[in-house]
Amino acid sequence: MTTDLWPSLVDRFRERARSRPVALEISGDLASAVAAVVACDALGPDNVTGLALGDEVAPEVRDLALRTGLDFRFEPVQPILDAFLAALTLDAPVVANLQARVHRVVLLALAEQEGRAVLDPLSDVPAGVLPELARWRNAQGDIDIIPVSAM
Repeated sequence: MTTDLWPSLVDRFRERARSRPVALEISGDLASAVAAVVACDALGPDNVTGLALGDEVAPEVRDLALRTGLDFRFEPVQPILDAFLAALTLDAPVVANLQARVHRVVLLALAEQEGRAVLDPLSDVPAGVLPELARWRNAQGDIDIIPVSAM
């Protein structure tokens, strides 16, 4: 199954991107690592920007950026979150949702500024398949392009 699934994901993503460069958030988790590698396989690493958004960059994120060769940047979003939190009184679940929304807004704004599309290479892939996809893709090269620490 994985043998057919990876090339299918790459082809579908290439078609959806329509030769446009893309921007993705990379967070160090398995889903973002697999998504970044699918995007790099589909468009080439020069056409993929990986944005780490937060208050620091996880070692797995830097490792993924080095292994793939994608354009990597860190954008600290904590000051933006702090401004919201200083102005509003929010419950903990709402704060967690706010953080995700701020990440999305920053990603969209930076992508728009640079003429990049924001697309999800894994939009219809069940999370349970990701470890198998990662192992299959790692077996295709000389190095584990998806850091084992992300699995």
